[in-house]
Amino acid sequence: MKRESLLTLTLIGAFSAIQAAWAVDYPLPPTGSRLVGQNQTYTVQEGDKNLQAIARRFDTAAMLILEANTLSPRCQNLVRR
Repeated sequence: MKRESLLTLTLIGAFSAIQAAWAVDYPLPPTGSRLVGQNQTYTVQEGDKNLQAIARRFDTAAMLILEANTLSPRCQNLVRR
């Protein structure tokens, strides 16, 4: 039983080390820059219903789009009435 536990812990440790080796490296922004990623421009289309749908399309959060564009939270609903 003790031997099996030791073997199990050894295997778990080995697999954890392998997972760490597969980590993705991302380039850092230039020194002094606050921008991470890249700027993108998007024009709201006729069928866009809300900011959450646009955020999902670009794999980001609606609140981040609001902050980046200095919009108020009431601009989230894009449906024309």
